Amino acid sequence: MPKRKCLSHTLLAKLRAWAPLLGLLIVSWGTIATVHGLQTDRFKIEMPDKSLEIWGILPADYPDQKSYSLILFMGEAQKDKPDYLAEMLAPEAKLPLLATEMSALFAFVMINKEELDKNYALTIKYAMKQFIGKYAVDESRLVIVGYKGGVLPAMKFLASEPRYASTLILVEPPADAATLKPAKAPPPNPRPALILAAANDNTQLAEKTRTALASFAGVTNVLVDKPAASKDFPANHVFAFLKYALPAVKFSTAKTWVDAKALPDKGDDRKGALEDLTAVLPTDKPNDYTMNAPPLLKHSTAAPLAAAGPFFDELRKKMAELAVTEKELVPLTQKKLADEKAIVEKQLAALRESLKLAAQGKRQAEYKRFREENFPWPELTEALMAKQPASAKPDAVIAGKPLPPVTKEQFIAVMTAKCIRCHRYCNDLAQLTTRKWILPGNPEKSPVYTCLGVAKNRKLEQGKYHDVADDEKLKIYAYIKGLQ
Repeated sequence: MPKRKCLSHTLLAKLRAWAPLLGLLIVSWGTIATVHGLQTDRFKIEMPDKSLEIWGILPADYPDQKSYSLILFMGEAQKDKPDYLAEMLAPEAKLPLLATEMSALFAFVMINKEELDKNYALTIKYAMKQFIGKYAVDESRLVIVGYKGGVLPAMKFLASEPRYASTLILVEPPADAATLKPAKAPPPNPRPALILAAANDNTQLAEKTRTALASFAGVTNVLVDKPAASKDFPANHVFAFLKYALPAVKFSTAKTWVDAKALPDKGDDRKGALEDLTAVLPTDKPNDYTMNAPPLLKHSTAAPLAAAGPFFDELRKKMAELAVTEKELVPLTQKKLADEKAIVEKQLAALRESLKLAAQGKRQAEYKRFREENFPWPELTEALMAKQPASAKPDAVIAGKPLPPVTKEQFIAVMTAKCIRCHRYCNDLAQLTTRKWILPGNPEKSPVYTCLGVAKNRKLEQGKYHDVADDEKLKIYAYIKGLQ
């Protein structure tokens, strides 16, 4: 069962808690700055002997779309050319337009090999969290791209934090990437991956890296190609691959939940599972998984993807398989959601009862939690929050008994004797009415009556809290019933 890709404040809290131990000094975001004419956002983590800087480029149309992918490019730092990775993707002025075409927020990090330690993955996760929290990033579309010297960090990041990458793309892997060996066998990782060899790779480094990726990170669904020689980043290859990889990950994740015996019952894991399942449901605009010709990015300077060849043939075949997968998966997903809804419906009565006497703040918090954890079914939240219906008949103490005439003084006497110790307004009829502890004529809806014999929490035995004698209960019921 997959753990939720929960990019919550837990990570931020951990990083801040561990910062003194790790020797980190976190420098927060500044205002969005213009760098080389681009709207960029930079995030920097300072350490005693080094620093890690991650910066992002917003799509030109931001925020016109509802959500974007986050594509994190990892490269090897070059002191003489710190922004070389961005320059490699496209002429600087075209980067936001390229990001728009790819429906993505670009992020860049340059890592020195000598700085690869156990802390760098934590800092990268934290930076990704900042981008996701600040911009309209879809957490199910997180793409890690390792370029040349960044291939090794990308592989290590995926192996240590698989939840933070929907897919992995490795471009021109160096020799050391093919030699990675795990300390222990990793679990299977169904995420697709793409390896693009250098044009002069005559030593089969890409194929060796494929083998290393399987043994090091458990990834076996790997496509490999060797683009035409070019100094530019093979953005057209990447764009075509993502059209397959991102829906493939979505289907794979949903299938795991469909096959699970039960969904998580609370928290981010439950919300995430429902998000994963609802993501594959049909929408007004049907998905199109045909790829008759390679897609071409207008603002990329890279060579186009060849239409004739084994790589595009395999990619097109995998795209066609997505249509079959969707057709099979959708009814299974709908049934899983229906079954889960039925389970929650059975829990509603008990939950309503437990909240009936809860303080207003607690009730609101529970309503919010319930709404977030069951968002596909807003009608269930409405049912939970609806006012309690009047009982069809009084309880056993009242049933079949004539209601005696009860004066205000007799009612207040019971309140004073049994309730004043904890509830200072209970002997003031005006206050009880104003605060809606009494609803005249409706004892079944009046908390003064409905709380009798009901425990405040599960640790207290029912009937031993708010307890009154049967004749006193009858008086309370009769008095409220007689109010008009």
